Amino acid sequence: FKHGFKKPKEELNAELNFSDMRYLRSSSFQTNIFDSSNNQTLSYSQSNPVHGGNWNATFQVDYTRPFAKNARLDLGEKTYYIRFHSQNFPTKQLPGQPEQEESALKNHFTYTQQVHGVYGNFADQWGATGMQLGLRGEYFSYNGFVYQYNAPVKNDYLSFFPTLFLTHKLSAKEDLNFNYARRVNRPGFMQLIPYIDVSNPQDTSQGNPNLKPEFINAFEAGYTYTYGKNNTFLVSAYYQLTNDLIQRYRRF
Repeated sequence: FKHGFKKPKEELNAELNFSDMRYLRSSSFQTNIFDSSNNQTLSYSQSNPVHGGNWNATFQVDYTRPFAKNARLDLGEKTYYIRFHSQNFPTKQLPGQPEQEESALKNHFTYTQQVHGVYGNFADQWGATGMQLGLRGEYFSYNGFVYQYNAPVKNDYLSFFPTLFLTHKLSAKEDLNFNYARRVNRPGFMQLIPYIDVSNPQDTSQGNPNLKPEFINAFEAGYTYTYGKNNTFLVSAYYQLTNDLIQRYRRF
């Protein structure tokens, strides 16, 4: 939906999207283990049927209003909702033996996640100096359940994310700029699912449903000089501070 007002460049936009996906897949593995003399010491096969799906919806509304010659105000809201479930039925079979459920690899996981955010941005230009100032408020909620551990997982927060962009034109060929932004990086669902990936049985991996989002404060300053016809000289420096860093680690 888009609505234009009498004032030039003043407009209201709204958008709604949703999708529903179901999946059913299966993977099979054959493992043969040999000793140092190249004699086979163990052989087994594994099967891992998985079914699940997710339903998600997004609603967004944005309003833009220009002021004076160069000033502009942007306001908006965005809501995101997802419902996810996944369950597998892993089995293992040794030669000459019946197929058996491999309970150590079993995964049954569900979660719902929603994000509600409102924002405001103001931009203006005063002679050689330009500025854009913004603030976004966000409420995040995550509720999951790991059935094989009989364990609920919950995480929520209310946080604010300011942004600041400054530019100053020193001359026709020289520019200075400074940027600051606070951001959030939420873990993806593959990082959250406690499913043991055995695509390489000698190097398995598993998600962590207790992961929390990481929050990032980023600063950057730069100088640009344009010379000749298509040449640019750029110098920049940045600093970034991340809290609750998300990273992989190995266990032996």
